[in-house]
Amino acid sequence: MGCAVYAAVQILILVILYFVSFAGAGSSGKTLLIYGLDDCSDSRFPYVSMRNSLSAAGFDFEMVDYASSVGQTGDTFIIPSGYDPQNVVVMACGQNAFDVMNDIYSSDASVAGFVLVSPSYPGNAATEGMGPSYPICEVAIFDLESTSVTVDSMGDARLLFERLSGVDTIYGTPVSRGFSSIGYISSDTSRYLSLSKIKIGRLFAHPSFQTELSAWLKLKYNTGDDIKTPYMRIAIWDGLVSFATLSGLAALLMFIFFVPVLTFTGEGERSRAGLVPLALSLALTAATIILAFAYPAAVKYLSLFSPPLIIAVMAAMRLPLLLTNKVMYKKRNEKINNTATMLALEAAFFLILCFHFTDIGESHALTAGAFALAFVVFAADCLSVAGLGLADKKSRFGGLGAISYFGNPLCFAETLFPAAAALICGILFSRTEITYAGVCGLLTAAVPYAAALPVKRSSDYFVLTGLLHAFCAGVLILIFF
Repeated sequence: MGCAVYAAVQILILVILYFVSFAGAGSSGKTLLIYGLDDCSDSRFPYVSMRNSLSAAGFDFEMVDYASSVGQTGDTFIIPSGYDPQNVVVMACGQNAFDVMNDIYSSDASVAGFVLVSPSYPGNAATEGMGPSYPICEVAIFDLESTSVTVDSMGDARLLFERLSGVDTIYGTPVSRGFSSIGYISSDTSRYLSLSKIKIGRLFAHPSFQTELSAWLKLKYNTGDDIKTPYMRIAIWDGLVSFATLSGLAALLMFIFFVPVLTFTGEGERSRAGLVPLALSLALTAATIILAFAYPAAVKYLSLFSPPLIIAVMAAMRLPLLLTNKVMYKKRNEKINNTATMLALEAAFFLILCFHFTDIGESHALTAGAFALAFVVFAADCLSVAGLGLADKKSRFGGLGAISYFGNPLCFAETLFPAAAALICGILFSRTEITYAGVCGLLTAAVPYAAALPVKRSSDYFVLTGLLHAFCAGVLILIFF
């Protein structure tokens, strides 16, 4: 029971850290408007850690979608109505970063400053007239460090920084920040370039990027506190989140390990009813591969909804076994305490991790359509998984062997085939959206199974098993849809 208490404490710490991320947001009166991430429902953006980092600098942040970032003519970027440009720092990302900066500054030079992330260099003609004194406001540029740095092969971020600052980044001496990044600063400190040495994952999610961004914003726009404050807050917050996540997971796994597992006897032939879900899984896998070439946008939906569909078909094929009185099983005399504790800890741990590492806590992610689909998946999945749990117990008592989702590893593997096909196609053909769809599908299939399996193995409360599996599946649909 000590492991359960420790896991509960770590979950509570994660809940507290989630709310701590809001502390200090907007205390400087300034807002960071983020352009270039048109899909604001992109769950890969680190909303919570970014909020904590910007709050350390006294900033709030808002995502600006394409519809509200362009003017009435539809060809220039603007600051949406309701914001005072003097209290706005614009962060523009990707290939349109320069255009965002140029359009906004041309229309309103009172904007507080710009942060350009992985910008494209538009050419010498487009940057004519720009330099250390234009734009007159502060400009910071962040990107990954180039593998080849010569006069003839410079990265776009270096070219743009040199144009805006007059600093030579080839023969100049950078400021080294250990293993994380190198930086260049103009003589009047109004221009800053940071090149990350860490090239794993997305730049936004790097603690070094978030720390440098927060420190730069605090130094330039928020006076009164020590510049070390963002570094300390971000380091402590990230450290506690990592420790609470890993130690909480370890404690939860230890608790699950020590819960007694119910054992059964009886082996037999595998029912032919198991061939129908396998055929469906292979058909969906083939459809995924075809759609990866013909209509890539549909791969995401096929990857997400294939696992619950296959599970529902598995349950439908077991209806004769579920409804018959010829095969019975004897329910074990067990206390619900361990099962209820395990379910509550797993559900709470899963949910708080979703809040920390996805966009489920953001208002734009909660749409009526996503809620409706998540509820449908939850209801169908709960009934299907509860039924499969009962079918597995009855089949084992009746000497039919392991014939269901929880009883045979192949049945679980069948739910992974379509998403695995999407992942492989995305990697082979360098299609990021297909790769991401495959990852989402694999998580939708694997996470609910991994969460529900310990409950099923240690208890005859099939409804609880179904509730936990369906809860995880529904939340993941809500996040990824």
